[in-house]
Amino acid sequence: MTSAAGSVPVRAWTLSSRFSPLLLWLLLSGLCGTQADIPFPKDQNMDVEFPPRGRRSDSGLPDGHLRPLGYQRKSDGRVLEVEGEPSPQEVWARCAEPGEPCFMPGGLPPESCPECVAWSRDKELREAFGDLQVEVDKRRSRRVAQHVLPLRRFLSAFHAEEWQLRSLLPDEMRRHVRVPSGLHCGPLRQWMQGAVLTLSSGRMNQPVRALHDHQLTCAMDGRMDYIVIPPRFQGAFDLEWSQLELEGATSPLDVEMVNVFAHQEAARASWRWATLRSGSCIFVPAGHLFQVTSYGRALTITFLMAPVPSPSGVSDCEHRVPGRGLPSLSEMTAPTWTLARGGLRRPLRDHGLDPAGLRRDLLAAMRAEAALDSTTFARFFRAAALPEAPREPGEAFVRLLGGAGVGDGHLSRSDVEALSVGRLRALSADLGHDAAAGHHLDHDEL
Repeated sequence: MTSAAGSVPVRAWTLSSRFSPLLLWLLLSGLCGTQADIPFPKDQNMDVEFPPRGRRSDSGLPDGHLRPLGYQRKSDGRVLEVEGEPSPQEVWARCAEPGEPCFMPGGLPPESCPECVAWSRDKELREAFGDLQVEVDKRRSRRVAQHVLPLRRFLSAFHAEEWQLRSLLPDEMRRHVRVPSGLHCGPLRQWMQGAVLTLSSGRMNQPVRALHDHQLTCAMDGRMDYIVIPPRFQGAFDLEWSQLELEGATSPLDVEMVNVFAHQEAARASWRWATLRSGSCIFVPAGHLFQVTSYGRALTITFLMAPVPSPSGVSDCEHRVPGRGLPSLSEMTAPTWTLARGGLRRPLRDHGLDPAGLRRDLLAAMRAEAALDSTTFARFFRAAALPEAPREPGEAFVRLLGGAGVGDGHLSRSDVEALSVGRLRALSADLGHDAAAGHHLDHDEL
């Protein structure tokens, strides 16, 4: 090509002359990828219909096929409602002892729980506890990876990222958590395992889960829709039980798009429902399956109680002084588990497990089982042991068996209750809590 005068050649400039097709593709892909990776704040709408109105299929496909869980079968109605602020006697007699899920619309009154108001703002949590390490589920597609990170970092991203705080309560937060009246005395207080804090943003579907423990979950912000399924349907959901203490089981079922052909039994499972908002609570007995969909800025506290047989029921209750408000978790009988510095799960007696406390922890680990076997002991041991623990779970269990129950390979409940102080101190040493306790023990002391 030449200029208008026809004397100076001018080279035509085109995009393709400066960039090869490969470079052009990489440039455009990078720009598009950068745009796609920019997180946007999630929808905080909480005005949704629940339970769903299932419609009969006219396409020849099963009802609710490739629809969210709950569309496959009409619910059996609401979870049993316990009005007001239920007492320990009511919670035990109506919910825990018969194994009946219960909804408590006034379970945690906001006026008795100042933290319920303060923690409804990210700023309050960030300023008070931003440096604490917490457990966070990060989701990508249907895959969930667990991480431990500072609460401050979680709060900076969870309104845009698919992150959910689902953490055993750090010890530093215990004195700020109010305990509902229904847990103030009796077996539910005696066998309290710990508390779990959850926080998410926008619509979030959690998988179907089941726990070894009773749970009382109270909402402090947002909305949570519960589907509660009887224990007899555990087999229909292919539960995968965790080897971690307090984790329970998770179903691989895709709760957002249920394949009825592949999960026929799960689609036929009966279920009841409840919706939690600020101030309300739900009691889910051990072994029941539950699925939660949360909306908005959903903040809950869950108290976990081991379902240890308690023939005497509720006794020795101290009534709350009017006007005093609800006691904090640190004022109650110490739960077994807390989140220690560094994000490690540890018993509260972190500076050496005393024999009486260790006996109690073993009984709680047994839950409703008649005997302590190697599997249950190993799950407890892995959670309670410090990094410097000198023994593996199997070796420690053989030492604990000693003469009692060694032939059967397990300890009965009465065997655990009768364990000597010396044998419990030896177990504490095996857990790494007291390096000197396990040495030079006389035969009679064991």
